[in-house]
Amino acid sequence: MSKAIRTKQYNFIGDVYEYYGQDRDSKERTHSDVGWRLRSKKYGGVASFAKIPLSQDLQERECPLEEKQSGVYILYDSIFPEGFYIGKGKKMHDRVWKHGVKLEGTSKWNKGVETTKEFEKYRQLRLSKGLTDLSDVKIAFWFTSKFDELEDQLLGGYAAKYNRTPFCNDTDEAMFDAWDI
Repeated sequence: MSKAIRTKQYNFIGDVYEYYGQDRDSKERTHSDVGWRLRSKKYGGVASFAKIPLSQDLQERECPLEEKQSGVYILYDSIFPEGFYIGKGKKMHDRVWKHGVKLEGTSKWNKGVETTKEFEKYRQLRLSKGLTDLSDVKIAFWFTSKFDELEDQLLGGYAAKYNRTPFCNDTDEAMFDAWDI
């Protein structure tokens, strides 16, 4: 396997996504993808972003993620600067925007996104520390078609280094404990 190189950390909101929010008093979702707009994606048709210009042009602020790129990503924040979630995807955008929904706690407006007990605990932890927006959340990528193998290696490396899995990863996913090696 050729070596996959991690990108720098990007701002989750601003560099990769624009977030338009969800009207929490509404019974319907306010925007497509519950407000998570991939900056590099061309939206058309019924998408609520189709007629809304980007807040910053792509020439001024490039987006590091294309809609159909495959690979592995890691989410960081001020509580977990070492990372709080490692994920993968054949089309990473299809997974990553859903983490935005989980981070905001707006999954009830999108039947295709279910939160997890780990993300629920994480949201409560953020609130207890006074973190009410996602301005401190960062993301880095490894672009590769061999994302299954790389995710296993990264989770194993993370467990070996920190003696635990990332906070929002399901601990049942771990194939071994760091002390097993």
